Amino acid sequence: MAKKLRPNPDSNEQNDILPYFWTLASVDEDERLASGEKILAVVSRLQAEHEQQGYVQSNKLCNELQYTVQRLVKGLGSFRKAARLGFSTLLAEVLKQFNDVSVISLLHLSSEHLVVAHSAKSEEKRNNYIGQVFVNLCIISSGRLYQPKADTNDLVLVTKNLFQLSKKKIYLREIATTGIADIIKKIPFKKFAEHVAPILQPDLQKGWNETTPEILMIVLCIERTYNDKLYRKLLSKELGDAKLFDIKNFSRIADILKGSTHTHPRVHNIWEEIFCFFFTSHKNSSTSALTTFWNTVVDDALLNSSHERKFLVFKIIEMILPKLNDDQVKIVLSKEFLRTFINALSSPKNYLHDAAKHLVTFLENFAGTDNSLCSFFVIKQLISSQGHINFDTITHTRTVQSIVAKMQSKCLLEYLSMIKDMFNVGYESVLHTPETFGLEQSRIWVANQMLALVKFRKLSVADEHWIIDLLRFLLFHSYFKAGSDVDELIKNIEISEAVRKICRERLQSALAELSNYGADSASSSNKRSIKQLSMTGRRSNGFYWGHEILLLIKELYEKECELMEVLKGSNLVTKDNKPENIAFEVLFSHLGLTVFENTENSVELIKELQVCYGKLSTKKQKPNSSNEQKEPLWIEVLTEILLSVMTYASNMLRSLCKNVFQLICNHLTSDGLKSITDVIDPQNDMNQDSSVEVMSDFQEDDKDEDEEESLDEESSSLEEVSDEETVAVDEGFRQEVRAALGSAVDDMKDNDSDASLPDYDDDTMLQLDDALASAFKKRLELAGHGKAKKETKRAIIYYKLRVLDLIEILVKQCPSSPLIIDLVLPLLRITTVHKNKDNKEFIERTESILKNKLCKIQDHNRGDKMNADHAVEIFNEVTEKFLKSSSQAAFSTNNTVYFFLIRVLRAINQETESLPLKTKSQSTAKSSRSKTYKKDIIEHIELSFRRMLKDFMTSKKTKVTTTFCTEMIRRFPEISFALMEDFLQYLRNGINSFRKAQASILLSAIITAIQPYDHLKESFNGNCNKIETIFTSTLNEIIAKNSELKKKHLKDFLKVVLKYSNFVRNNAGACTSCNLSDIKIQIEKLVGSSEEPQQTNSRKRKGPAADS
Repeated sequence: MAKKLRPNPDSNEQNDILPYFWTLASVDEDERLASGEKILAVVSRLQAEHEQQGYVQSNKLCNELQYTVQRLVKGLGSFRKAARLGFSTLLAEVLKQFNDVSVISLLHLSSEHLVVAHSAKSEEKRNNYIGQVFVNLCIISSGRLYQPKADTNDLVLVTKNLFQLSKKKIYLREIATTGIADIIKKIPFKKFAEHVAPILQPDLQKGWNETTPEILMIVLCIERTYNDKLYRKLLSKELGDAKLFDIKNFSRIADILKGSTHTHPRVHNIWEEIFCFFFTSHKNSSTSALTTFWNTVVDDALLNSSHERKFLVFKIIEMILPKLNDDQVKIVLSKEFLRTFINALSSPKNYLHDAAKHLVTFLENFAGTDNSLCSFFVIKQLISSQGHINFDTITHTRTVQSIVAKMQSKCLLEYLSMIKDMFNVGYESVLHTPETFGLEQSRIWVANQMLALVKFRKLSVADEHWIIDLLRFLLFHSYFKAGSDVDELIKNIEISEAVRKICRERLQSALAELSNYGADSASSSNKRSIKQLSMTGRRSNGFYWGHEILLLIKELYEKECELMEVLKGSNLVTKDNKPENIAFEVLFSHLGLTVFENTENSVELIKELQVCYGKLSTKKQKPNSSNEQKEPLWIEVLTEILLSVMTYASNMLRSLCKNVFQLICNHLTSDGLKSITDVIDPQNDMNQDSSVEVMSDFQEDDKDEDEEESLDEESSSLEEVSDEETVAVDEGFRQEVRAALGSAVDDMKDNDSDASLPDYDDDTMLQLDDALASAFKKRLELAGHGKAKKETKRAIIYYKLRVLDLIEILVKQCPSSPLIIDLVLPLLRITTVHKNKDNKEFIERTESILKNKLCKIQDHNRGDKMNADHAVEIFNEVTEKFLKSSSQAAFSTNNTVYFFLIRVLRAINQETESLPLKTKSQSTAKSSRSKTYKKDIIEHIELSFRRMLKDFMTSKKTKVTTTFCTEMIRRFPEISFALMEDFLQYLRNGINSFRKAQASILLSAIITAIQPYDHLKESFNGNCNKIETIFTSTLNEIIAKNSELKKKHLKDFLKVVLKYSNFVRNNAGACTSCNLSDIKIQIEKLVGSSEEPQQTNSRKRKGPAADS
């Protein structure tokens, strides 16, 4: 048995290498490399010192180097996940740097420490076999076999070891053969023929039928390395007659490559050897040879075989794609492969689904790094006739969209040029496909792809030039016609109205997406990108995308003078960066598109906007006379305009309104806020009389632009009528049918139940047909009216949801505004509306904003801008709603609002004078007025809480809970302490025993809450006599058994007595008038009266044992 080596125990910590061997097997590559470098540095230094000390003759290697080599060899047989990676890397470096470590000694250590015993377990055998292979591979990678003075015996030993190991187990074939191939690539033919070929002779003499993928890899490596014909003499007659890798042998090679799947799911190394023939040699004929090879080996052999072989095709495509030129992409992405690819992507249950998804991810990442046009040709192949133009639709993925979204600019511009040509001349003409897709369908598909580019691509400043071209293209085909071609890609072509409508929708959706995109203001060098304003919806030059649209409109529409005059007023570019000016610029820029769809209303809207901007621009507004009606402010007019624009059937304009409102909400007045809350307030029901007309062609905000409505929805109009309407219409329908049939009804009654009309002539029957047709037509009209009414309700609900967005923006942007309190009642009224399937989402969204946003505001108004009287009115109304809560859920919402309003009221600092104070008397008077006003507000809160407490203690149907009262006491102990007499009163006069017990709990909570406040402790002293009197009288009643308190509630009362006693003892200095003697006497009597019957009963049961 070999001697176990250890590093020198006398070495210091600086020379200690043992800890690094553990991290050498780390999964983290950086940690492995760092550990290897540290071990190598220490060993190199110690070996140099060893040589300088003259120990070379006795032992060439220092102890640390010997230990390192031995430890590395043993570590190659480890089962740890990354052990072989770290240990093999370091061993190769040791062999490269220390020539004194001989190959023979290393192979001896391998045979000693990695021996495979017959009695060993299969896992141990596997690890040791792989360890032996790695030892030989480390020798090869170190370059020791190719040095000028290298011993040929080492070459023979390593080659023989690998060849023998390749025959041991199937999992050793590929890795051992790869090592032999590496040797062949680096030695001359003479050395190969003399020393290596004899060892490989058994494999080289086999024919086609006996050739395995490993033998084929060796032969291909020989052919590629030694290009002369001398190597053929070493091969069998079948393999050596001509070049092995020749077109005529591809069918035989295909049969051999089918066997390369024994390394599944990993790709066999023979494929790397094969691809070297296409991409490093035979360059002139590589495309034609690749075509033949791919058709023979991949399409005909692998793709028409097992799932493992199809999986192999997915992997070799990932391997070969970065090496292809533009013309070779269509060879690899063949029709047979794309059919397999589509089937695998379409269903998650497909065996190859995961492989297909992995390939999609690879294509996305490849598109992000590809600087050639390869990614463009991949997309072109996917949407061609070999794939499908609706590739994403039939595979239920976003493969094409995601690849295009990550393309480099060069590929993206080619793609845009292709789809624009497709829009002009059609799918078949551009892709040269025999399949017919239809010109109109092609144009709709192109419009959808353009929107997808803006929607899914991560935009940057570099993308702005093609975005402008894309908007210009959609804008032209949405609204314009030209007598001649505008440019190379915008042609004078006839377009149907359906296509124009799609283009308009996609243009507006693209602008909506761009309104959420913001250029990086930090990287842009424009004067309009200031810190306090977001760059959202703006280009890198600081101008909004709507401004670019306006410029494009004026460029394309020069002949329409009347419309141009209107648009001239909307060409506003502000001179400063004030948010309100930017808001007007955004509106003027984007409302230009509405002129083409709704000319009369849009022109009027733009004119109103111009007037509104004029009011903002006027520095001083003339005061109105007392008889004249007050003119609305610019912010109020603008708010009305935004509410009107939000009714438009355009997601772009709705998104625009939210962005504009963020800029102006800090200027909002009470009248402007009222116009917003009136829309959602249930008191102003929009279903009956609405001041805002919602557009009939309403679209949901979250609706995908690519979706088409199902025809089934249109055909189910009769089923969508409500049950009440159905009953009413059915009865009227019967009457109309009877009237249409006339006398025929009487004839049918006289006949049997199977009534018929056989005796009427043709003219009479035609008259009956017309009458019945009229009746059925009325029936369908009623059904259509019911559906329209339902759609109108739905549109109104979604309109209210968009208005809620404005309210949420106001709460978020201006939490300290005094107007926030005006939102409480309208939102609270919405939460009390009965929920149904139509308004459920609206009510739940309102509850969320009220409870989670508005009532959670911490930075609410704390100055003198709040109207205290108005705030108190709102608080009183909330108190009324609180007491009339119809359910526990409504009580919970009111509870949250109630505490929020108390916080707001207590923070009000009402000042009657805003002038500077010049004298001390003025300051004193101001402070006195402030305290008086503060006291009045506190009194209102106390009065409200007193009403709550009274309802809780005197009404059995109350919704007020003990939890609410204790929370009120905990949060506002000063206010609650003022109600001490009320708590004591209800302790005696509660409506029942339970309420009295709850009064005990609340009184105990007050005693706990006033502990931190010294002034409240002193005030508590004045209530001690009343408390002791009530406690004493209650205890007397309990002793006399005249108390209304039930036994289960007695515990709560005794707890508050105990807490009071402890409080008095702990605060004797403050509670000077307290006297616990009477309470103590009553407690002793109570204890004595309760023990006497227990002792009597105990003696009756157990006799003397009761004394215990």
